[in-house]
Amino acid sequence: MALIRKLVCGLALVGTIISTSTSVTAHPHVFMDTQVEFRFGEKGLEGFWVEWLFDEIFSAGIKMDFDLDYNNAFSEPEIKELEKGAFSNLKNYDYFTYVTVGDDKHPVREVSSFHAELRKNRLVYRFFVPYTVHADIKARTLRVAVYDKSFYCDIAFQKRHPVQLTGGDLFKISHSIQQDQEYIINYDNSFQTATRDGAIYDGITNPYEIHLSFRRD
Repeated sequence: MALIRKLVCGLALVGTIISTSTSVTAHPHVFMDTQVEFRFGEKGLEGFWVEWLFDEIFSAGIKMDFDLDYNNAFSEPEIKELEKGAFSNLKNYDYFTYVTVGDDKHPVREVSSFHAELRKNRLVYRFFVPYTVHADIKARTLRVAVYDKSFYCDIAFQKRHPVQLTGGDLFKISHSIQQDQEYIINYDNSFQTATRDGAIYDGITNPYEIHLSFRRD
């Protein structure tokens, strides 16, 4: 049980990795599908919600550790313990979320409104990233990327509805998802057995990012 509770990526903070075998060092180990929902107010962008949908194996481990009444759901007290034990440490990893404006990349340092649930036996995390950008008649642009620098966690945008918009009726908004060709992640792919459908793990990857542009309509 203690074998993979404390993941290098900081997700599960219960126990300690006690094996240094190649199967443990080979990446990735955790698979996450992400969705980003941008929230707009009267003045412009107020921030964005990030949602992670985890693979079945990782979900089962978290469920075993934190669903203490075994009812296939997390109560509010269980969510608080889950946040403390298997989420808060991600502050040390920038919550795997990065905002780039121009040439400046801003790691995420603070989040709010953390929530966790089980969706068809898969663990879901959802949290809000405050990030204010006032709208102008000229387009304001930024990029949002969600990735683990070590590639211990393979994070990909959801195939359906990877980007959502809320409250953007006052603005002309466009967005696309593109691969960041300038940022390269090297990882150990030796003896890799866990894979994502359709993915090729050759020891090198580039993260994908959302390109968001908006202006007053």
